[in-house]
Amino acid sequence: MGRKSLARERKSEILDHFYQVLAEEGLEGASLAKIADRMGVYPSHIAHYFKTKQDLVNALVVRILTGFVREVSPKWRSVESPGERLARMLGLFFSPEEMGLIDRRVFYACFYLSLSHDTIHRNYQELYDNLARLLRGPVETCLAGGKTGGVDAGTVVDMIIAVMSGLVMNQQILNDSPRLAAAGRLAKETVLGLLHCAEAGSSDRSGQGENHD
Repeated sequence: MGRKSLARERKSEILDHFYQVLAEEGLEGASLAKIADRMGVYPSHIAHYFKTKQDLVNALVVRILTGFVREVSPKWRSVESPGERLARMLGLFFSPEEMGLIDRRVFYACFYLSLSHDTIHRNYQELYDNLARLLRGPVETCLAGGKTGGVDAGTVVDMIIAVMSGLVMNQQILNDSPRLAAAGRLAKETVLGLLHCAEAGSSDRSGQGENHD
């Protein structure tokens, strides 16, 4: 047990430094040698735990994506009303503040590799599936309680995640938090209106307005 615990600590420390090197120097500059130099160890120390750069990226992607869900999920877990829970979730997913939880340079460096590496691609698919599972229950409840006809819960969830992804991309290009916040609020209101959760959205909005002032 002690050896496994030590290995976990060492891997976590290496991933911490890899994240920082990626954020500062990009994918091209994030070599095993630079990570080792930052840590004050020999490159062989890194290679003992991660044989290749792809192994490092695989582990970092899992850590980042699972960490994101773990970071934000407590913010709505105690909300009992499905409509209010969905409004809280959308407020988080569509906000510039939450988009900034993951360094954009790191996220897109890893995402770029997902286009050519199956394991990394599967890790991104897992994030998508995790988000979809979180959203599906409240969406289905809102649809069942509303008057909307012909709208599939899975399609609504796919739309929410697509909008979230687009806002993340716009954050990278525009770097304009007020514009992104306005677009996020409109996206949230549109989804809640479609699902007839408008009352929950308006009550949640009033609470958020206090936080933004």
